[in-house]
Amino acid sequence: MIKINKVTTKTGDSGNTLGPDNKRTPKSSCNIEFLGNLDELNVLIGESILYSSQDESKEILEKIQHQLFDIGGMFYSQKLRDFDNYILFLENNIEKLNQNLKELTSFLLPKGTQEVISLHKARTKARKTERTFFSLKDIEKVSNIGIYLNRLSDLIFIIIRKLDNEPWKPFEKY
Repeated sequence: MIKINKVTTKTGDSGNTLGPDNKRTPKSSCNIEFLGNLDELNVLIGESILYSSQDESKEILEKIQHQLFDIGGMFYSQKLRDFDNYILFLENNIEKLNQNLKELTSFLLPKGTQEVISLHKARTKARKTERTFFSLKDIEKVSNIGIYLNRLSDLIFIIIRKLDNEPWKPFEKY
């Protein structure tokens, strides 16, 4: 259990923060950028839960929020444990949710209901978080995080397809 006695410490006023190695780290560092993207992704998943019309999707997304916190905590503390079961959870849900969908023959436009748009925002943030992760140095020890983020964006895309299966149609004239 984390205990926080004081929120305003003023230790970050100079542009540094306590980094994953427990040393003062510039807020502009790749590690801090990755953790910030992970945090934003979690917020966007929370927004998607707010707008979700499907109980099954809500349950999946809530579990993902907990997994993202775990991954962030593991990355931050550098106490990494095996989370292959997190990847398996995503892959199993991709398989299950994708079973009855028609073959995808075109792109899906990011439009539609607030529910669909919030999922598209989460999907694109998952991709950005993945790109940020792969820009880090010395990621060999934590490469499963990249796999997890890749599968996560795939799963979110499948959820979108279940909700909004309207294909992209090109304009006749540009």
